[in-house]
Amino acid sequence: MSSSPMSSVGEVVDMAGDFALTHRRLIEQAHELARKHGVLFTSVSAMVEELQRLQGELEKANMREGLAMSRAEAAERQVASLREEVAHLQHQLSIYEGGSDHSPAEPDSFVTTLQNPSRMRGGTVASVTVSVGHMRRDSSVRTPPHRQVPTEARSPSSLPVVSPDMNSRDVTAVAEQLRRSMCMEGDSLSGHR
Repeated sequence: MSSSPMSSVGEVVDMAGDFALTHRRLIEQAHELARKHGVLFTSVSAMVEELQRLQGELEKANMREGLAMSRAEAAERQVASLREEVAHLQHQLSIYEGGSDHSPAEPDSFVTTLQNPSRMRGGTVASVTVSVGHMRRDSSVRTPPHRQVPTEARSPSSLPVVSPDMNSRDVTAVAEQLRRSMCMEGDSLSGHR
């Protein structure tokens, strides 16, 4: 039994309709995949940017920590050097004062230090004025002269051993420098915990 030409045409039309429907579904699926791909790409891009930002912050934090550690080590070295210098100057002063007991004509000496009161809240001292004066037993007290202590520490080789007044001033200056270095060391350690 042979099929009629009209039924064959109907089958072809049905197949063409099925093919068109399948093609449309494939196009819709492709669009959906493209949309999901776009969302995924945007999400991945945002994650990459966030990771880069976190990496940059981590590098900055490591740099700050390394800088703080190097400053603390430098402060420790400076404190150790200043302590040695203070001990050396105190030793020289004690030797000189021990030898000056036999010279009654030598006048009495006094040393005072004045600190800037506006900077005494844990920070460094802006300037220190050392007042050195002489007072003889048979004379009235005179107004002591003033001199500014340099901000940098003096090396032991540059310290002249001239008189007890000079030694007293140097001991006071180095003691102040030691105190300032210890304050700076405390600030650098407390600021990066």
